[in-house]
Amino acid sequence: MAIREIADVVGAEKYMREQLTDGTTLAHLVLNRIDFSRGKFRIAMPDSVDQTPPFDFKSDRRLDGDEEMAFALVVKSFIADPNCAALMQETQIRKSDPFSGYSWYLAKIFQENLVLSYKDELYLPVAGPEFARISDEEMLGVVRSASAYPFSAFLYVGTVPSSKKLTDRDLERILTELVGVTVDAFDGRSFLLWWRDEVRFP
Repeated sequence: MAIREIADVVGAEKYMREQLTDGTTLAHLVLNRIDFSRGKFRIAMPDSVDQTPPFDFKSDRRLDGDEEMAFALVVKSFIADPNCAALMQETQIRKSDPFSGYSWYLAKIFQENLVLSYKDELYLPVAGPEFARISDEEMLGVVRSASAYPFSAFLYVGTVPSSKKLTDRDLERILTELVGVTVDAFDGRSFLLWWRDEVRFP
């Protein structure tokens, strides 16, 4: 599955901004501080899809391909560098929620002390050798474990804070070193991705 550059840049930025509006604190910081003109928008979809503007990113169009896997492989390739990391926001569960309300995957990573928190928000970090060595299918499972509607992932240069509690300074560092931002598109099985121009796309 190819990840294609978007022809409707104006529509892509508008859609990404709409998706980030319903996100976490980090999503709002990205929304207000990142200059999207410094990168390109891409999306996983077949070459046969007509991109004539205005392009509808919100439709329930079923692509029936491996769009999710295409994004999972981008994440896996990016974090193969030990100095790179990704954070996926969790919007359906708060830190203060009863433990029984967590998904199986979130419960597992919470027990293993892998989840990060910022105040009452939760973020799922994807970085380090334990993730870099998993199979493609397992990485797809990791991507699917994060909140959907909206889904957002933030890829940046840096490591995951060891304290497991994100501070304002951590968020500022992530924002400064941000390389890519991803939101879900179409039927939730594809992803719109913004990638900074000066960083090679995986």
